[in-house]
Amino acid sequence: MYRYLIRRLLWAGVLFVAVTIVSYIIFFLVPAEPARLIAGPQATPDHVARVRKQMGLDDPVVVQYGRFFGGLMPVSFDGGFHFKDSAALTRRASRSRRLSKTPLRSRPRSSSAARSSGC
Repeated sequence: MYRYLIRRLLWAGVLFVAVTIVSYIIFFLVPAEPARLIAGPQATPDHVARVRKQMGLDDPVVVQYGRFFGGLMPVSFDGGFHFKDSAALTRRASRSRRLSKTPLRSRPRSSSAARSSGC
């Protein structure tokens, strides 16, 4: 039983890494340069080079993949969670909480005009 569970967990990890590699390769197959798109069409080559440096696109591909892979993990190794936009996460959670308390209706309420017309 334990061997089966360990084998499944290992294969899940291998599959996760394979999917991230494929998605990373697809990201680089896009014909446009991301730094040029962010800098804009009238950007000077110097400005595009600064954007490339800020985004880390001039780093080796292995370093870029490591940064990409690390960004996928919302759990830090110190035992806590970290999110890039915790305020947005809080807003979404409160909306979800309100929606979960809203009762569902099987059919919409009819208006008084619909009742008086005989519908």
